Amino acid sequence: MKSNIDRNKQIALIVEGGGFKSAFAAGVLDTFMMSDFAPFHLYVGISGGAMNLTSYISNQYKRNIKIISSMSHNTHFVSIIRFLKGGNYLELKYMLDVASKKFPFDIESANENLGKSDCKFVVTNFDTGKPAYLSVKKFGWVKTIEATGSLPIATRGYCEIAGKKYIDGGLADPLPIKRVYDWGYRKIIFIRTNPINVKPDWNLESLYAPLFYRDNPKL
Repeated sequence: MKSNIDRNKQIALIVEGGGFKSAFAAGVLDTFMMSDFAPFHLYVGISGGAMNLTSYISNQYKRNIKIISSMSHNTHFVSIIRFLKGGNYLELKYMLDVASKKFPFDIESANENLGKSDCKFVVTNFDTGKPAYLSVKKFGWVKTIEATGSLPIATRGYCEIAGKKYIDGGLADPLPIKRVYDWGYRKIIFIRTNPINVKPDWNLESLYAPLFYRDNPKL
């Protein structure tokens, strides 16, 4: 992967989140791997898109689709009954633990392949509601992945990094194209998981969000 010389000529890759819909992005990135296509100087991931990027950068073919498939009907990971009883709808740490044991992330290869490029995961500051863009080179892979996927509506929690509380980046900046453009990149590839002009289906967030955000107005 190429070094940072002139961002105007460099290529950035942004991967959107989207829960289980992230399987689409996983397939796109697997195709990139099959084609040995990796011309990027900057990687930006949001929520599930961040985990997809880890497998792409580490060159672990089909890792993410295996993780997503193993979680899709796993009640240890997703449970509306547990949520209604006061627990988490999504057990993010459980998913990360299973992934680390059954489909371990090759951090060494990821760091080697990243080289002089950078990878940032979008998070939301829990106290201010503003977006932040955490570089894995500074804050590490594991904590930043956990932070960008910590949706408080589903996990009832946040991730603390360097004394700050962070949650899912999709709340503050789900489509960080303008931010990447402001950084100087003019060649931007954006992998979306939500089709344009398609009305989203009912989900837990649409039901619970009004109650949660009423007590957290900055979010």
